[in-house]
Amino acid sequence: MKFSKFFQMTAVFELTFLLISCSLEDFNRHYRQLDDDMIRPFSYQFENPEIAPGDTVELSVIFSGKKINSDDIDISNWKVCWNIYTDRFGNLAPRGEEPLKSYIIDKPRIVEDDENFQKVTLKFVVYDSMLYKSDVIPESLDEMAAMYNFKNIPQVGFPTNKDGFLNTLENLSKDLNVQRAIPDTLGTVIDGLAQVFSAMFEIYVDFNDGKTPRSKIRHTVRYHGKLSDIKGVYTNKNPVIEDIKIWAMDEKDAYNFDINKSKEITKSGDTINISIDKNKTIFMEIKALPKDSTLTLEQAFSKTRNTSFEKYYVRFFFAGDTTYSKLSFSPVTNKVDNKNGKDGTIVRRVNLDYDKVNVGGAGYIFLVLYDDNIGVVYYPQGRTTKGFSIKFVE
Repeated sequence: MKFSKFFQMTAVFELTFLLISCSLEDFNRHYRQLDDDMIRPFSYQFENPEIAPGDTVELSVIFSGKKINSDDIDISNWKVCWNIYTDRFGNLAPRGEEPLKSYIIDKPRIVEDDENFQKVTLKFVVYDSMLYKSDVIPESLDEMAAMYNFKNIPQVGFPTNKDGFLNTLENLSKDLNVQRAIPDTLGTVIDGLAQVFSAMFEIYVDFNDGKTPRSKIRHTVRYHGKLSDIKGVYTNKNPVIEDIKIWAMDEKDAYNFDINKSKEITKSGDTINISIDKNKTIFMEIKALPKDSTLTLEQAFSKTRNTSFEKYYVRFFFAGDTTYSKLSFSPVTNKVDNKNGKDGTIVRRVNLDYDKVNVGGAGYIFLVLYDDNIGVVYYPQGRTTKGFSIKFVE
C-alpha cells in the first residue's frame, strides 16, 4: 500500500513538473515574441550608463509590435522615483514617485527608424540631491562597515559622515588637477567608497490604452563618471558589438553578418537565410569589444587591488509575420568563451521548432547585450540593442 502511494505521488510530481516545464516554455515563447497587436517596450538604453547627480542624460526606450503614437503613450504620465531603498538581502522598496516631466528638458521624440521597431528618446536632468536624500546610503562609514561586514576600511582622511563624504565627492568631481594627482592606491579605495555612496532610481513608463502594463526602468546614480581622471576609479560603458556570426550545425557554413554597416538596432540590408530542411540547430556568435574593468568592494579595500571584468548577458526577441509568429525559439547557452575575461565573445544556441514554420516565413531578430558585475554594490548596467532580418528557405 505504501509503495502504491509512493508511485501515485511520483506520478503526480512528474505530471506537475511536466506542466510547469510546458508553462515555462510557453512563457518564454510569448515573452520573446513581439506581436503586432501589442505595444511592447522590450529594451532601453542610456546614451552613457555612468550617471551622476545633476547630469543631463539621454534615454531611449525601444518598442516593437503595435505602432505607437502620442495618443498611446503620453510621456507626461511617466513617473520617476529617486529614492529606492534596498537591503543586503536584495529587497527593494520604492519610496515615493513624482512626474518625470518635471525633469525633462527637451521635447521627447518618437523615432521610427525601421518598420520593426520605434524609439522614444528624451533628455532629463537627474535630481541633484538624490544621493543626499537616499535612504539606502548609510549615514556614516562605521554604519557602512557594519552593514557590509568590512572590519578594516582604509582610512583616506575624508569626512566619515554621509553629507560630508558626498560633499567631498562633489568637490573632487569638479577638480581634474586634484584627480590626476591622486595615487592609484588611494584611487581604488575611492572607487569602493563611491560604490557605497551610490543609489538607484526607477522610471515608470505608463500607457493610455488601458491594457498595456506599466514598464519599469531601473538605473544607478554614482560619481564614478565624474571621477574618471583618478587612476584606480573604473567606469562602465555600453557594450560595443564588433561582429555577429551565424551558422547552422557546422561552423564552416557560417554566415557573417556585417554589423558595421548598421546603426543602432537597424538592419544592414542583409537577410540571414535559415534552411528548414537541413538546419536543425543554429548558433549565433556575438563578439563585443573588450569588457570594462571593475572593482568589487573586497578588491577596492584589499592590499592586492586586483580588478575583474564585467560579465556579458544576451536576450533575444523576435518579430515577424503570421507564419513566423508561430515559431518557437528557445535560446540556451552553448558556450561562453571569455578568453581570460577580456574578450566579450558569446556563443548562443538557438533551438528551432521546425513544425511551426514554413518556407518563405520571414521575421526579425533583436538581441539585447547587457553587462553586470556581482560584487559591485550598484553597477550601472550598460546595454546595446541590435536587430536584423531572417528568412526561412528550403
